[in-house]
Amino acid sequence: MVTSFMRQALGILRDAEVKLCELIPKALEARRDEEAGQLMELARLLADARCSRAVSGPGKRGGAADPAGGGSPRSLRPERKRKAKAKTKASPYPKFLREGNALLKLGWSKKGRSEYEHRAPREAVMAVAERITEVASRQHRFTVEDLGEVRVARGEQPISGCQVYLCIAWFRRAGLVVQHGRRGYSLPGAAAGLPAKVWSTWNELPER
Repeated sequence: MVTSFMRQALGILRDAEVKLCELIPKALEARRDEEAGQLMELARLLADARCSRAVSGPGKRGGAADPAGGGSPRSLRPERKRKAKAKTKASPYPKFLREGNALLKLGWSKKGRSEYEHRAPREAVMAVAERITEVASRQHRFTVEDLGEVRVARGEQPISGCQVYLCIAWFRRAGLVVQHGRRGYSLPGAAAGLPAKVWSTWNELPER
């Protein structure tokens, strides 16, 4: 009975993770990067819980797991004034670094006034690059949906959608992938050269 309940619980977590990842491209297309980052963080937490079977209870109250914030309208007024002033300064975020064998994206939460991070292992980064190469060799423009499930190796679990978007966000920043709004992405050069360019750019990433 316990195994059956756990299987159902893990399935619920997986479904929730998939639905959250489906919201991420919509938030990015609307240029609501902070909310996209919060969605990625929530999906990562679900993935971690699912993989470790940590389904014993909810996250900490008042922590980053509450993307809505919950402040009153009055408390948001000073925040809006700060946002208006901040528009004159270029934000240094997001930042892309490497820590060991992981790609690290650092973002800034204006609402939480704190830094948050997302990770993807180097094996996942290269798997996404190889999958893009495969798809882009057949069609000039592609979407994330065209990539389908990306796996590091045959028989392994698919890479989470959040990690796929993290990789593509870095590829965009590095100039390895070009975004065409809601119409998808394309490669500025030959598709076959993407993995080598990703590897070279990986070695140039600052370390933390």
